[in-house]
Amino acid sequence: MNNGRRIRRRWRSSARRPDWRSLLVALVFAGFGMVAPVNAGRLPRYGGDLRFRLAAVPLSMDPLRMHGDDGALVASCVYEGLTRWDSADLGPALARQWVRDEDAKRWLFYLRNDAVFHDGTRCDANAVRQSLERLADPRQSPYAWVLADLVGWDDFAAGRTATIEGLDVLEGDQIELRFTNAASDLPARLALPCASITRRRGEDWLGTGPFQVLALAPGVLRLSAFRDHSGGRPYVDHVEFVAKREIEPPLADAVVEVNRVLVADGLPAGATRWRTTAERLGLAIVNPQSSTVNADGFRDKLAASFDRAVFVRAVLGGDGRGTEGISPAGLKTVTARTGESTADLAARPQQKARVIVAASEPVLRALGERMQVHLFALGLAADLDVLSVDAFEQALVVRSFDIAIVGWTPPQPAVMEFDPSTRAQLLASSVLSPLLRDTAPEAWAPARIRAAKDPEQALLRGDWCVPLVFFHDLWQTTADVANFQPGAVAPALGVASAYFAPRTP
Repeated sequence: MNNGRRIRRRWRSSARRPDWRSLLVALVFAGFGMVAPVNAGRLPRYGGDLRFRLAAVPLSMDPLRMHGDDGALVASCVYEGLTRWDSADLGPALARQWVRDEDAKRWLFYLRNDAVFHDGTRCDANAVRQSLERLADPRQSPYAWVLADLVGWDDFAAGRTATIEGLDVLEGDQIELRFTNAASDLPARLALPCASITRRRGEDWLGTGPFQVLALAPGVLRLSAFRDHSGGRPYVDHVEFVAKREIEPPLADAVVEVNRVLVADGLPAGATRWRTTAERLGLAIVNPQSSTVNADGFRDKLAASFDRAVFVRAVLGGDGRGTEGISPAGLKTVTARTGESTADLAARPQQKARVIVAASEPVLRALGERMQVHLFALGLAADLDVLSVDAFEQALVVRSFDIAIVGWTPPQPAVMEFDPSTRAQLLASSVLSPLLRDTAPEAWAPARIRAAKDPEQALLRGDWCVPLVFFHDLWQTTADVANFQPGAVAPALGVASAYFAPRTP
């Protein structure tokens, strides 16, 4: 039975109220056709295309199948959730406001009334409910744990009911979520890319984001500006995500290309760089089927052999921090190095390990080179294969590697509501389990992580996943672009508000 109308007792607001003084200042600037002081003298204008070169372009636009950082980058352009990351804080997205009871078991979300899907249909509470039910369905979703504490979820997951009792549509613009346990980090969970609100039309997935899908082919995704976006039409006409190839076609004159680069790379004349606000974590993933690095003692030595300070100085040029955990909050620099002599390595019979990394990830390539050195110090020769995106993905599918170097951006650690269990489950379900599939350790199962006393360390137990170092992505372009901040957790990559500044003669 729907008890939603009785929930208005003892609500505590969890949404930020408008800052009317800031709004007034913004209106004054708008009235005079001015922009923010940071871009003084650079008036926005519509037009132009942006191209991003990524390690991998998603094969499907289903947000439940868009894994890792590259998937998050794409999803943030096309889709929106009820909430979103705003720098290091949570802000409203499709939900304009939300309130909760004192126990954090009942949450009421008030939806925007001007949000529409890319086919023009309204994004109302019923559409939100359908999307969240799909997210919570373990038969369809690898992220069902996000909403597994909803009232009635067990019966729904077992197929005994067609809907979830704890998801109630109260009005066309109001939806209530009721939980059996406290869900104090719910707004943070709903800001994850997998919690994007979508609508399916045939084989297509529709969102409410600032860009809509124009064309999808292997290795290439092209988006166009969505004129009816609730936040206004993006300044940029098109955004293209391209898997990096060894031989690239020439760019059209109107296309601005943005690439990831190393901090140590030289800055070409006229180039501009952006440092992302989100920190990425380089990870070494050990293949459980490997015949060369799967011994428990060897993996333990490998995990203990990394001097994170050396990584930061020698590999990243100072652009990072050492860590053993999976979030910056768990930061701990270690200096343990193997004491094993390397003088007689040449005389030993050598097995060779295969370390793979995507060619389009410059920082991860540097980490792969360092991994090669550490394996040699432990008495194991290694080939570092820097692969094209297609070859890298194929190697992951057939698991023809001993160690894979990948990157991951943890959820914002400054938001205390986002607990370690949620972070650990997100890494396991979005990166580790899709990569290793049926060979993934049982300890990575969501139920195991959720029950662990220290979920982040439980995820690292066994040294199948070795965190290397935190670093910032650097993006670079030689074009004249203003007001642009790419990043995995920034809303819409900042692309919607990016514009090409007028060129000075």
